[in-house]
Amino acid sequence: MEEVLSKTKTRADSVALVNKDQRRPFARLAPRQCSTLVNSRNEHANTYVEGTNSQTRELEINCLKTYEEITELCSWPNLKKDVESVVCSIDNKINELIGFLNDFRTGLRANMLRNIKTPLTESDYQRFEQLKVDITTLTPQLSLGKFKDKQFGPQFDNYLQKIKEFNSFATKAKRKYKEQLNAVRETQRKIDTLVANARFSFDIFSAVTQSDQQQSLEAIDERDDALFWNPETLEVTKTVNIELSSILKGACFIAEEKMLALGGMTEIALFEWPTLNHIHTSLLCHQQQIIRLIYSSMLKKLVSCSSDRTVKLWNLNERTLEVYKEYQHPGAVYAVEVMEESQKIIVAGEFSSIYIWNLLDDSNKVIQENFRAPIFAIKYINYSKSLAVANSNDGSIWIYSLIDLTCRAKLAGHTRGKAIWSLDYHPQKDLLYSAGSDGIVSIWAGQNAKNFALKRKLTHKQQNLTEICTACAEEKIIALSCDESESSLLVSSGKGENPTVAIDFPNLAASVMLHDPQRKELILAANGFDGTCTLFVIGQKEGMSTQKL
Repeated sequence: MEEVLSKTKTRADSVALVNKDQRRPFARLAPRQCSTLVNSRNEHANTYVEGTNSQTRELEINCLKTYEEITELCSWPNLKKDVESVVCSIDNKINELIGFLNDFRTGLRANMLRNIKTPLTESDYQRFEQLKVDITTLTPQLSLGKFKDKQFGPQFDNYLQKIKEFNSFATKAKRKYKEQLNAVRETQRKIDTLVANARFSFDIFSAVTQSDQQQSLEAIDERDDALFWNPETLEVTKTVNIELSSILKGACFIAEEKMLALGGMTEIALFEWPTLNHIHTSLLCHQQQIIRLIYSSMLKKLVSCSSDRTVKLWNLNERTLEVYKEYQHPGAVYAVEVMEESQKIIVAGEFSSIYIWNLLDDSNKVIQENFRAPIFAIKYINYSKSLAVANSNDGSIWIYSLIDLTCRAKLAGHTRGKAIWSLDYHPQKDLLYSAGSDGIVSIWAGQNAKNFALKRKLTHKQQNLTEICTACAEEKIIALSCDESESSLLVSSGKGENPTVAIDFPNLAASVMLHDPQRKELILAANGFDGTCTLFVIGQKEGMSTQKL
């Protein structure tokens, strides 16, 4: 206690000494000098205060000016005026295009009419008419009875010669007429293609604009991150047997039509979603097994690929299918991706190259590469304009630049000679996923969809992983495992732990798995040994969708 009081006294003495030292300079001055110094110090203080007040006043004025500028700039009348200015500029460009098209139409019409040439010249017409007169004159004279008279022999030969010459003129006229008409029809075909491509481009532009207005990255982040918080609690909520032949990976949602498309052996069936009521089945869409289905909301096209070496694009016409385009390939087609913004499709399969088809003019570019094994999975990464290709021969993922069609990286992550069935890319997480028959799920982290590096490898022993769903919280992954006797949904924690079996499907060969981000459900299609096809709708147990276990 005495020690504490001693320390307190020492501190008080120190403070007093400091105050005394601060007053000491003034004590040495005369009273008048001291007063002058005090006044001078007060004046400086007042000047500082005034300077500070002036500075704060200036800041206030700047803030008020900025407020007025922003409120005026962001006001509805001003925004409307600026938007109308841009719209007027667009109108002017469209009017220029319309004017150009009108001039083009007028010039094309005049040019086509100017180039018309009659099939026969004037002299040909005169000779043709004379032959007609001669034939009509000679015919009554040459009766059947007189044909036997020798004196009519030369006259009959002359008659036959005129008939031959007449038919020659007729054939010549028909040929030239058809040639000119075919030339005009070829021009019509080119104009039809030009107009269809222009409409196609405008439809794409409208779809992209509408998509940009309706969605934002934040909304996508929120939607994807909230899909499956606890995939361990997945359960079957609905089971439907459907009339469809053996299904592989041919399944996709058609969101704007609220439909589900399924591809069987050669047919494509459409169902209402989520009721799964049958709408329509188009038979003989392909000659052999349909492998995959993809729907492009921007192109408004359903894309199918098949073992018959073809890729087909389909229009949905009153909820039925009509072929729009078809592309042939050297072998069975196992994978297809759509480049919506550039209106192209990418095709791979049981052939050594990768084809990139331009939907506007049906031309193609080819990535020449000998993968030495069929390509079962590809993934287009829009953010970096690159393509991930699953090379099952060397067990790696090859990353190609679609700008110069060169291979930029090879990501080793699977067992050599084992099929890599699935590729997926999560743009918000910037993660690339692959899964295959070696039971491995490899995860690569990217840098702006480039420079991928292996982040984690999950091993599911003795499992043939055909599909994965990455829309789970806490880096969890849902994998579909399938063999000849049964299938199951496996959940990996993402931390290298043994996977959890969420649902078993005994005596079923599950083929394809989709997820619906709006309804937060999975749908799984499976083939039974009795030839039936069954759809399973799968969701999290009630009360488990938005909270952790």
